[in-house]
Amino acid sequence: MAEATDTVASAPLATLVQLGRRARAATTLAELRFILVNESHRLTPYRQAVLWERPAGVVALSGIASVDGNVPYTQFLRGLFRMLDTPATDIGGSSTRVLEPGDLRPDQRRRWSEWFPGQALLLPIPAVGPEFSGGLLLLARPAPWTAAETALLGEWVAIWATRRGLTQRLSGLRRGLQRLRGASPGLIPIGRPGPGIQWRRG
Repeated sequence: MAEATDTVASAPLATLVQLGRRARAATTLAELRFILVNESHRLTPYRQAVLWERPAGVVALSGIASVDGNVPYTQFLRGLFRMLDTPATDIGGSSTRVLEPGDLRPDQRRRWSEWFPGQALLLPIPAVGPEFSGGLLLLARPAPWTAAETALLGEWVAIWATRRGLTQRLSGLRRGLQRLRGASPGLIPIGRPGPGIQWRRG
């Protein structure tokens, strides 16, 4: 019996490790965002997921390949996260919390029932250096959230944020290298860019 209990308890941790590997294997921001909003479902069930990043805004939605900023759903989300990302409210603070219709303005409350089932879990995504300014992950479903689910998702979001910052940094380095190559075709820089930079033929 004890062995069976240990196996059940370790299953979410094994899934967390697998998701971490998936995130490390991702090479683009689009792939990373897709993993967060769609594959987090492997840790715990939810109906909808929304990823909001600072300062870009809503950048990924579960079950949708790309975000259309002109549809009513995205417009509602834009207003919702604008409210959450203000110093005047603690709703979008540094702690994970449950977001309910009663936390919203009356107009947002009415629209909430059009788009979301019941309540949502709001997970802050930590900033990572100058590369990533942080954001919020919203997961919505009818059932209440347990403390174990919240803790597990918090760990996963922290792992994802670390990879998010690194991917942004690597993307910037690749763009810089492409610009250097474009400025001097056939030349590849050796060492750090600066007054003493050396070049060799590619």
